[in-house]
Amino acid sequence: MEQKNIENDISKYIDEGHFVNLHEQAFNDVLKLLMDFVQDGSQLLKSKDKLAWVCDSVMGSGKTTAIKVLLKYLATASTKIPLLLVFAEKNLMLEVYDEINTFATDREARQLIEYVDSSNVNEVSQTLNQFQFVCITQQRFRDLTLNFGNWDEYRVFSLGRKPVERHIERLIIVDEMPILVDEAVFDVASKDNSVDWFDKLAEGSDFTAEEIQMARATIMTLITTEILESADEERTFTKPLKAGMQQTKSYNRLVSIINRINTDKGDFESVRKLRWFKKLLHQNRLGAIDRHKKGTSILCAKLIPYHKKGNILILDGTARLNAGLYKGNYEIKTMKNYHEYRKRVKFHIREINTTG
Repeated sequence: MEQKNIENDISKYIDEGHFVNLHEQAFNDVLKLLMDFVQDGSQLLKSKDKLAWVCDSVMGSGKTTAIKVLLKYLATASTKIPLLLVFAEKNLMLEVYDEINTFATDREARQLIEYVDSSNVNEVSQTLNQFQFVCITQQRFRDLTLNFGNWDEYRVFSLGRKPVERHIERLIIVDEMPILVDEAVFDVASKDNSVDWFDKLAEGSDFTAEEIQMARATIMTLITTEILESADEERTFTKPLKAGMQQTKSYNRLVSIINRINTDKGDFESVRKLRWFKKLLHQNRLGAIDRHKKGTSILCAKLIPYHKKGNILILDGTARLNAGLYKGNYEIKTMKNYHEYRKRVKFHIREINTTG
């Protein structure tokens, strides 16, 4: 794949009226990085080594337009390189899908691109492997990375037919900074209530009223005890919640009830909080103790390991400001800032005498 091929034939992929509104050099820089990622990533598909890049190109560099051009170019290339495209907003995802789908229809290209959202997920999930490009939202990508859903349905593109069908792993391109942190808050106030998640999950589980009442009481006791003891001991991190109740009948019954929760009928947030609570029961220094004016909370958080899902490129114009979130797992690709918004901002302040 040659960058020059796209630059020489740019009119094939973008109309002139749109192109003149772009900063040409900024756009070309982003497009070149996309091409480099696709070329280098496709060469590493059979290797244990993986690419994890972050592009810090700022707003106004034409990142989304560059993605559209890349897709049109790959759609007409002889070598089929499949992509998973992740968007911050559903509307933007549909905009890209519509444009590329029209491009494919005009050229009678079948099964080029598909999108997934809550309205069609059950309908399209079994056939996603037949499409070269698949579009999803950042929320779905987060859920899949945290093992909610079947990642294999999104991970590969299938070429040919059985029994000689060939599966190619998708390269991943994320437009804008993804949801980077998996977090949960536990306290005994009305907000972030320590049992709100259990109440929701209990509705879809086969529990008696007595079991629900007992589990709620025990959960609140464990959270409250940890909050009080951490203050007495001046701790800033949690101990295993089970420490004070491990050998009691109440704790054993709670564990039995939690293990019977039907997570298949639970909402994402409640199931995620259940997972954090299970970890809090057993792990030391998992949660941070946050003491504030209205009380004390237990904060749990970890970075979501998107870099483990395959070769990935994240287009995040704030990467320089959030470098610590990417450190160690990603290589930041620094792009020249042609806009220099910060240097061009001027504040005009006028003092006005008024009785209002």
